[in-house]
Amino acid sequence: MAGQPYSKEEQLARGPKRYPRKVATKKGWERITAAKMGPCRVCVSREHVQLHHLVFRGHFGDDLPDNIVPVCDLCHQALHERRAQIARLLLTRLSDAEYAYMVTRGGEDYAERTYGIEYGR
Repeated sequence: MAGQPYSKEEQLARGPKRYPRKVATKKGWERITAAKMGPCRVCVSREHVQLHHLVFRGHFGDDLPDNIVPVCDLCHQALHERRAQIARLLLTRLSDAEYAYMVTRGGEDYAERTYGIEYGR
């Protein structure tokens, strides 16, 4: 019958469950930082190093060591601007565990969709 309101059950339905992202606690970040902080994976600079999520938080990337790599602030900005040369250098320098996380969590074409390059091992 047209014009009938949705039932309360339909109004409150949340839809399909979304993947809950693992968020590190303060102590978790301390452990990740201790394990992952080092020179930039792209240019090997030791200045202004930041931690970069391979699978972005907005794409449900977790705060796990396998999803995080150190990059300097200039390379970090270039990655977010999808500069192909910088992205390719980073991806060629990933550990097997980091690459596996990116492909498992983001899919085989994650590098192409996110960083704008075709890449595979």
